Amino acid sequence: MHEWSLAERVRCIVLEEASGNALSSIRKVTLEVGALSCVEPGVLQFAIEKNLEDSIAADADIRIRTRMGKLKCYHCGKVFEAEDMYQACAYCNQYGFTIIDGKDMLVTGIEGV
Repeated sequence: MHEWSLAERVRCIVLEEASGNALSSIRKVTLEVGALSCVEPGVLQFAIEKNLEDSIAADADIRIRTRMGKLKCYHCGKVFEAEDMYQACAYCNQYGFTIIDGKDMLVTGIEGV
């Protein structure tokens, strides 16, 4: 379960930002997860909540948004959006592609006082 190690990293990012901005409480943490990242959003949310339990972000609202992936077809060369890596090309219906976008995870917002 790599979600746990990702959650540990999110904790570090949140606490570093809080310290650097003199925040005493974190209210909301927003993340964006690529659809091709192999991250299960529900598991990640649970892991983040557990990792933040004993911190200034213990009561933070954790919001995770999934962003569609982008694949480039080997056969026709067109780029198409995908929810997973097991889809045929949306244009030529062939399999085989390069991942252009959607494997990453970003902390896109931290709100606090």
